[in-house]
Amino acid sequence: MNRRLIALPAAVLAMSMVASCSSSADSPKTASKPDRKAVVTELVDKVIVPANERAASTAKALSTAVDALCASPTAANHAAADAALSTGFAAWKYVDSFDIGPAMKRRSASVMSYAVDPQKVDTSLASTPPTDALTVRNRTSSSLRGYGAATYLLAGDPAAPDDPAAFAGPRCAYLSAVVDVLVDETSIISTAWTDGVDGTPAYRETATGEGAGALSSTAVIDALVNMQVNQLEATAKQLTASAEADPEQPADLTPYDLFQVAAQVTGMQAVYGPLGSLLDAELAAEVRAGLDKITAVLAETSKAPVAGQPTPSLVKDLESAVTDLHLTIGTDVVSALDVTISFSDNDGDS
Repeated sequence: MNRRLIALPAAVLAMSMVASCSSSADSPKTASKPDRKAVVTELVDKVIVPANERAASTAKALSTAVDALCASPTAANHAAADAALSTGFAAWKYVDSFDIGPAMKRRSASVMSYAVDPQKVDTSLASTPPTDALTVRNRTSSSLRGYGAATYLLAGDPAAPDDPAAFAGPRCAYLSAVVDVLVDETSIISTAWTDGVDGTPAYRETATGEGAGALSSTAVIDALVNMQVNQLEATAKQLTASAEADPEQPADLTPYDLFQVAAQVTGMQAVYGPLGSLLDAELAAEVRAGLDKITAVLAETSKAPVAGQPTPSLVKDLESAVTDLHLTIGTDVVSALDVTISFSDNDGDS
């Protein structure tokens, strides 16, 4: 079937989505499907909460590795910090694939994963870089913090990228402050899901329909699918722009970009464990195949945020895979789950 790339309206995500009014009598094909509340509860308990806990624990592990590197800037400690950063960054982007609840309310993406501006980071390092978490969080721009800045800082001085001693002094102090913010933010988000923060109930209860201010299962499913469509649309546009660039020039896409796409897709794969049970078997298989195709394309180029410059052919293959999945979720899944499309990639922080 020939389907066009859908254009989504720009609107603020409304968690009070239209409740499903279908009954088993009206929709006999869905009579045997699981209850939506049970599916959302499984998603929260087995996917979302553990993923946020993992994002918090891997950020702490990165902090430990960076402390060791700053105390003793050896090649071994640098390698350990690189590995910890890849693990922590991937854990965060996995969570970012279902950016609902505390992370969305706190606009955590602006603190955690805004695109880094290397030139501004270098300028900051050449003057007086921030060396405490409070300054990084409250007095630096989004492009100077988060996993993006940590990745750039950990890559080392461009003039001496293989010199571990380059991590002594301001660079390491700035990196430590950036990582401290990552630890703090992921810890707050994880706690907000399980225990609640600042007097609010645990968001796990809100998302599973318990207590005051609870969300309907339909609202949660709508929010998850909206997020997927939004992210895939933004990625498809980025890939299309890169694919249409001069083929004689390097792809206008970095390992940093591919790494994030791969991690987000892994998060989507986890969501379609429980969520796929609400779809017909054929459609659920099509979604999983689409996700698997993206994972296969990125298999060798997305293991670390600084490894493997993408080739034009890889960008073309990835563009095709992402566009196909965007269409499948944005049309067939949206229709099957009666999802209300309510925002686009123009909304919020990226």
